Amino acid sequence: MTCAVSHATMAGMRKTLHFAPLLALPLLLSGCIAYSVGTTARPVPKNEFQKNLSVYVMPNGIESVDENGETSDVLAYSSADFEGRWGLSDRSDVGLRALPGGVIVNYKRLLNGANDPDRMAISAIGGTGIVNFGNHAYLEAGLIASGREDRHVPYGGVRAMHVLPISSGAVSDSPSVGLFAGLRLRINDRFSLSPELGVYRDEPALELRQGNIIVVPSITMHWD
Repeated sequence: MTCAVSHATMAGMRKTLHFAPLLALPLLLSGCIAYSVGTTARPVPKNEFQKNLSVYVMPNGIESVDENGETSDVLAYSSADFEGRWGLSDRSDVGLRALPGGVIVNYKRLLNGANDPDRMAISAIGGTGIVNFGNHAYLEAGLIASGREDRHVPYGGVRAMHVLPISSGAVSDSPSVGLFAGLRLRINDRFSLSPELGVYRDEPALELRQGNIIVVPSITMHWD
């Protein structure tokens, strides 16, 4: 018995097979990091706990290149992570972030004096962790500025992230550096939303895409 398959079906099968290994690579390489910031500069109040769920998408996360070196297909990929933040003092908090294949701990410290909700806040943030299913150590550092505490709080800043191989066979990568901006929207006394946009220079470790600039929209949900 002979099976007949249309050209369109064959093309679709070839494209699926072509992308199959690429779709798995972000889970194994340095792309699996926390691209969303999802927090303002102001620390969580002392002895309080805040739950956050961040969802982001990378529209140009994976690109297929043909034999002429031209980009033929582009695939987006998305991810989500959960973070709990604890207020340590009036000027600092700590976060524990769980993401696919890893965990990150970060510390945020208010820089510009007392925590006054009626003025701008500026904080430094730094973190470390294990990502990519134990294949890489993770480091991050950044500065965040945000407006006075209100129902609508704009925030933004600069951020650098880097992964270091800690297992044999894990790839090396260059640091990712960029800018981010968002707006925290108070929905009610217990729930807020933070739409955010990040733009990073992020060199693909295994040439998963042509360009080095990625745009990462995200949204973070906060439960106070």
